[in-house]
Amino acid sequence: MKEPKFKEKFIGMPIKMFAYEHDELFITKKDENAFILYYILNVMACNLYTWGEVETSISLLSKKLPIKNKESDNRAEIKRLLLSLSNKGFIRLFYDDEQLNYDTLLTVRMLSLDDPHIMDMVTSDNYKHVGWVRVTEEMFRACKGDARHFRVLIYMEWRMFRGQDNEGTYCISYGEWEKVLDISHPTAVNLIKEMVDLNLMYKDGGKFYTDEYGNCKQETNKYAPSNENQREEAKAKVKIEDTDSLEKKQNRTVLALVNQMDVTDSRTKKTNLFNSSKKVYLTPYCYYVWKTTSCKQTKAQGDKRLEAIKKANPNQFNKFISQCEQEFKKYEREESLEKASKSNANLISNSNIRDQWWDEEDAKKYQGFSEKRRIEREKADALAELLDA
Repeated sequence: MKEPKFKEKFIGMPIKMFAYEHDELFITKKDENAFILYYILNVMACNLYTWGEVETSISLLSKKLPIKNKESDNRAEIKRLLLSLSNKGFIRLFYDDEQLNYDTLLTVRMLSLDDPHIMDMVTSDNYKHVGWVRVTEEMFRACKGDARHFRVLIYMEWRMFRGQDNEGTYCISYGEWEKVLDISHPTAVNLIKEMVDLNLMYKDGGKFYTDEYGNCKQETNKYAPSNENQREEAKAKVKIEDTDSLEKKQNRTVLALVNQMDVTDSRTKKTNLFNSSKKVYLTPYCYYVWKTTSCKQTKAQGDKRLEAIKKANPNQFNKFISQCEQEFKKYEREESLEKASKSNANLISNSNIRDQWWDEEDAKKYQGFSEKRRIEREKADALAELLDA
């Protein structure tokens, strides 16, 4: 393996490690520490004299990558991961002993980045797995030894399509995360949230929309790995936001959600219907808006909140509904008065315009009528003069 001529220091991580439909290539959840081991081996192989190769032992690698608490268990795990990478063709192992022991002198040879085992394409469902992605030391250190976080960053970086026309436009569904990471849906949801909270990645949530059947759905999310500067900026921003009151934070969240879901009833911004905090309760006005709204999103959200209250405490739910019904007419009367007030204001405004219009028409008619009478009067006077003559 020759030293590549790149100015930037990085490790090329084979994308075929994510080819979940190929057992001979795919790194399963059980073996995900192989990503960290592969990175460490590549770093060790970046030397001037034997580029692409490294002489080491399982015992030495065990000290560099502590996975298990017990030393003997950790060595056994390192050996298993080494053999897994070797069997899948991502590294080549050479040793003189009859069997691979913990202290056996190993020569580990890394594949060249243009090796067919890396560059030949394979597919899983409709996903193409081909080539490699640049993994920097900064990405590696950001994960602090967490193999799953590291694995997510690697895949996310690849899906960024750096330097291409579609850079940063690819959307990764939870279904895709589940397959390439070999995890369940709940685990995928929690993992992405955890990485966002740790500022390891940015999540651009897909917009909410209503399909042809009236169901509220969301577009697929976009993700981007964060760098060190962005993480520092995010930490500073969190410190500033922490000074805000809880109420302000909740209001921003509710307004953002209402705007994002295209809620058509503006009254919801004055309610707690979209505020899911356990410390924020529904009010009789929330009930009034829910009962009188024609907005499907507002109606569905109200159904969800009321059903949760009913299920948690039926007695409290009945008391709440009774109180809401008592105050229902009050809100109905207030809203009617408000609408009437606005209607009267519009009528007065329109009346002024209409009166002005009729005045102008009347003036024109009056001017025409006067002119006609004047001509008729002149003719009658002329006729009278002729008769007198």
